[in-house]
Amino acid sequence: MSLGPPIAVGISGINEIVDIYVVNMDISADFIKKNLNEILPNGLNIEECHYLKDNEKSPPEIKKARYIIKRFSNTIGDVPESWSIIGRTKDMIEIEVCIEKFRHRVLFDVFGTTCLIERKLIF
Repeated sequence: MSLGPPIAVGISGINEIVDIYVVNMDISADFIKKNLNEILPNGLNIEECHYLKDNEKSPPEIKKARYIIKRFSNTIGDVPESWSIIGRTKDMIEIEVCIEKFRHRVLFDVFGTTCLIERKLIF
């Protein structure tokens, strides 16, 4: 089993990647998905499951991620110029970042530790 790019404690992932090596490829991907979902803890489920095609890379090339930050305070530090602001409301900001050399702690430096953060990888 191998996992996609790491995610920091305190940040939830919306579409994370897990690769699982299967010895018996006669088992359908739907069967694997169904059976894994039956035993995973609440809140964690498999949305998509498929076998890799010839020469298909896994994880797919991931260069960016989108973060949705739900804030509980009005305090915001300086947003780095390298981050693209996708949307903004009074209580939420959505940003897109290149994940190469990205450090999650910067999110907490900018937005504080009293916020909810979700990450969605962009393939």
